[in-house]
Amino acid sequence: MGAPTGNKNAKTHGLYSKDPNEERPDNLQEIVDRLKNRLERLERYIDDNWDDLDADQIARLTAQQGQTASRVSRIERDIKRMESDTGSESMEDTLKEAYLVAEAILGINLGEHDE
Repeated sequence: MGAPTGNKNAKTHGLYSKDPNEERPDNLQEIVDRLKNRLERLERYIDDNWDDLDADQIARLTAQQGQTASRVSRIERDIKRMESDTGSESMEDTLKEAYLVAEAILGINLGEHDE
């Protein structure tokens, strides 16, 4: 989500602006945690600005809030299901196993991954 490329408003609008201190996540759980953090910030924004928002803005923001919450819960559910199905202790272990299986099936090296 964001402003179109070249739109200077993207630098100033709170919803579109990037947190310069935010690091890029290295694994799926960090991505989920980051999405949860953004969801909490969106919730605070809605709560803090409710009286100043018009009906269309409230509708868009609460729709975004609901969609993000739904996606986060589906990702977390899928991570748990994959971990329980494979017996792996983490998503990283599950992905490593998937690489090994894919390499065996395809008969090729898919690049670096921990074994």
